[in-house]
Amino acid sequence: MPEKTKDPDVSMAGNLPVERPERFIRVYSNNAAFVVTPFDFMIIFGEVNRSPDKTFVEQTVAVTMSPQHAKALAVVLLNNVREYEKNVGKIVLPGEAPTPEENDMPVEDK
Repeated sequence: MPEKTKDPDVSMAGNLPVERPERFIRVYSNNAAFVVTPFDFMIIFGEVNRSPDKTFVEQTVAVTMSPQHAKALAVVLLNNVREYEKNVGKIVLPGEAPTPEENDMPVEDK
């Protein structure tokens, strides 16, 4: 499960209060592109869309951060993925073969 705090109004960064201004946005993303320079990392989030004649990525928002923040984000993200898999089950990526243990799991009748 995602990392939780005791107080939902407190961030993990030094227990600072969290505020969401009017310009706060929430987007869905199933695609991310990265631009890396010696000074910062940029993650461009988008969504894969299909029309009758083409498949394309509609880029929605870019987030730029320092290399230090990118590394801290990677650690927190990996910890949350591990916790999710511990509680919910392995996340299988497209094209990834299931492990032998997953092949032996019984299928539940519905």
